Amino acid sequence: MLAAGAHFLFVCKPGSHKTIGEYLTGVTLSSTSRKIKRGKKFSTYTWRGMPGVPIRDGKDALEVNWLEIAIRDADGKLTYRNSFITDLPVGPSNSHYGRLWFGCTRIQRYVEV
Repeated sequence: MLAAGAHFLFVCKPGSHKTIGEYLTGVTLSSTSRKIKRGKKFSTYTWRGMPGVPIRDGKDALEVNWLEIAIRDADGKLTYRNSFITDLPVGPSNSHYGRLWFGCTRIQRYVEV
């Protein structure tokens, strides 16, 4: 994808990417939360991200930017959590941030049953 000049946003299952999980272990990440109304109910969406995480072990490993979205209902029960990797910058100070979070949220809508 990168060779073709395209960007990517892929689901990143923790069990499938052990190096990323190890890299994130013990790290305190900043997060952004927002209450969002869907229908008559409010949910709290929390997003976290970390740039420059190696996708696998080794010196030639591609570095990606890791994102996570977690959604809790009004009672605080976790209803959805997933993580993603991308080549686009992550963080509230860049122009791609809102689109990435929106994209993750749209993916969540199709996964949630």
